[in-house]
Amino acid sequence: MRELLAEFVELGGGALEVVTGSHTPAQYAEFARYAQEFNLRCSCGSDFHGPNESYRDMGRLPDLPLGCRPVWDDWKAAPVVKAV
Repeated sequence: MRELLAEFVELGGGALEVVTGSHTPAQYAEFARYAQEFNLRCSCGSDFHGPNESYRDMGRLPDLPLGCRPVWDDWKAAPVVKAV
């Protein structure tokens, strides 16, 4: 896994999905460690395709583990559009 992530970063990769609907809590911690080791931002996703399809339903994922730097921290705020 380390070799794959090293190549990913070398090719410009910048983030790793740490929490998903199919990962276990132990895997959350493992992927969080990889993200820190390779200085990657972290994301999460339910991979929701329908009720009872995965371990967790949409909107029921835990927060990112402590120490994770979420990808959305770097997003710029959307401009405010005023109605004319």
